[in-house]
Amino acid sequence: MEKPFLFDLVNWAYNGVMGNMPEYLQERSMPSAFLLGFTGNYILVKSIQKISDKIMPKGFNKDILPIIENLCVYLTVASPLMYGLIDPQGLQEIMQEHPTYTSGMIGAGLSAILAAKSDVDKKSLERRF
Repeated sequence: MEKPFLFDLVNWAYNGVMGNMPEYLQERSMPSAFLLGFTGNYILVKSIQKISDKIMPKGFNKDILPIIENLCVYLTVASPLMYGLIDPQGLQEIMQEHPTYTSGMIGAGLSAILAAKSDVDKKSLERRF
């Protein structure tokens, strides 16, 4: 089986962090990968949002960015579903051969959805008042 998308980068980052963690966390690779994926991606998305607020024109952040963020939420949900429909055997292989990677990607996906939706909701409230 071929390596999953971004496997080398994710594996390097995961092992770099986990190598400095207490042993009891190292022994729980799937929950640790979920939390690391969730936390790392949440920080990444929020940082990109803050940078966008600083460097992009106000109209972009107010009107266009929420559309992009909503699209990203839909794609984050749809991507694994579509992959499962197109290549169910491939999805099953990834989940069976790389359960820690799968757990981290689920965490990263959920945090992307949370960060994007919270920003969209915040901007929606700002438009009302």
